[in-house]
Amino acid sequence: MGAPAYGKGTIYAALFDNGLVKIGLTRKPENRSRTLAAQGPAKLLHFVTTDVDRQLFQHERELHNLFKEKRVRGEFFEFEISDWVKFFTYWGNLNFANVNCSCKLVINSFIFIV
Repeated sequence: MGAPAYGKGTIYAALFDNGLVKIGLTRKPENRSRTLAAQGPAKLLHFVTTDVDRQLFQHERELHNLFKEKRVRGEFFEFEISDWVKFFTYWGNLNFANVNCSCKLVINSFIFIV
C-alpha cells in the first residue's frame, strides 16, 4: 500500500550520486530509505525527511510544482545549489508537527545544516 494521500506521513528528499533528487512521501521512512539505497537509479548519498501532521499529499504536490522546470521524470529532479536553498526554505516556512530532519547535507562544498 502506498503512502497516505491526506493526513500524517513523511515527506523526503533523496539525493543520488548521479545528481538526481527524488521528492516523495511515505509512511515508513526507514523502509523507503533502504529501498531507495538498494533499488534507486544510483548510489543514495543523502536521505532527508520531515514528518507532516496534515495535508501530506498537498505538500508533496507543492514541492513537485515548485521544481517542475527541474523535473527529469516522475518524482526525479535535477537540483542546483539554489534549488536546495528553495527546498529547505519551503520546509522551514511550513508549520510542521515534528521536524525529523536533523542532518548536515554537503553538496559541492556548500553545507546545509537542517
